[in-house]
Amino acid sequence: TQLFYEGKQLVKEEIQQGAAFQQSPPAKRVETYSYSNNRLQQTAVNGNPHERYEYDREGQLTTLTLLYTGRKDFERYSYTNGGLKDSVRQYLNNQLVATNTFLYDQSQRLIGRITFNQYRDTVFHEVLVRNADGNIIERNWKGQGSRGDTNASNYFWYRENYFYNTKGQKVKMEYYDLGRLVGSYDYRWE
Repeated sequence: TQLFYEGKQLVKEEIQQGAAFQQSPPAKRVETYSYSNNRLQQTAVNGNPHERYEYDREGQLTTLTLLYTGRKDFERYSYTNGGLKDSVRQYLNNQLVATNTFLYDQSQRLIGRITFNQYRDTVFHEVLVRNADGNIIERNWKGQGSRGDTNASNYFWYRENYFYNTKGQKVKMEYYDLGRLVGSYDYRWE
């Protein structure tokens, strides 16, 4: 992946897709970003419109429209009086399908998210645990759905643990599936 900037704004990404061992040549995906008044206005993928962004007078994102679907698909954002993201309502073909709500601690740091479907059933729940420096050290989430021999109405749990160096940079992430360690990622900083 190659990234292209104008000042501090990302204006283009060139992404090579496909594995090295495949016999066909890798595909190239080009994503471009358009700005106005230092705010992202629209994205395109391989020259085709992808997403459009609208803002209020305070500069907060109010609507994200998905241009690539060919339908009226969009997200509406609302904020608290303090400017924190309060909810995101997702619409497919102009019908409300999900509402995401956000939870914050007393320091106004994000500590959770709950997603409800159009019937107000909880379909996703995320809890973030932070250390004294504000870094996320644990992320727990559950979603509703079918998994192996589980009933579709049962919840399943995932967890990620994060570890940081003395500079506050993430150095390791562990991924757990139903309480069992299934992956670990190390990060290097130079």
